[in-house]
Amino acid sequence: MPWSLRKLDKMRCFTTSQQTILLATALTILLANILGHLTNSPLHISSQKPNVFHQYAVEVCGTVCKQGIYLFEEKPTIRQAIRHAQGPAKFFPSDITNKKILQSGISIDLENTLTNPTVLISNMEPRKQIVLGIPFNLNKATKNDLCLVPGISHTLAQRIVNYRATQGAFKTWHTLKKVRGLGPQTLRMLAPYLHI
Repeated sequence: MPWSLRKLDKMRCFTTSQQTILLATALTILLANILGHLTNSPLHISSQKPNVFHQYAVEVCGTVCKQGIYLFEEKPTIRQAIRHAQGPAKFFPSDITNKKILQSGISIDLENTLTNPTVLISNMEPRKQIVLGIPFNLNKATKNDLCLVPGISHTLAQRIVNYRATQGAFKTWHTLKKVRGLGPQTLRMLAPYLHI
């Protein structure tokens, strides 16, 4: 018996559903290889790290059509942030809105009254900054803000707030070690979430 007929003879050992699964698998592999060659990209997981780029998150609220948090690839001006939120940038002083460059984690609140349009700039709420991976200011954080940070319990947050109230603002990370319950390991864990 020729070789090809022996192969077919062996295929008869499989049930019809097994043959269908084998055929579907073979066609899937064939199609994946064809598509891989057409796009010139191998079908394996690359060990290279993806290109990482930093985004700047700015919150826009007040008298704009689309309030929210917007991401920019470069540090935006106030006018660019207002434009993304579909706000009336033309009513605000251009010397402020064109020149002021915004950092990540900033909140812009637009109050557009016909007599006195104003742009209020502040930091986003810590709960929003944590979600976006933006460190927030330890010296301005409330007890509830500090409790959002992984590794800070209610008790430890209260100790930090009490120490700050009696001793003044933290000037360095080293002074933070004076709070009972904050050792070097805990400080390393908190560093991505807070800044002084």
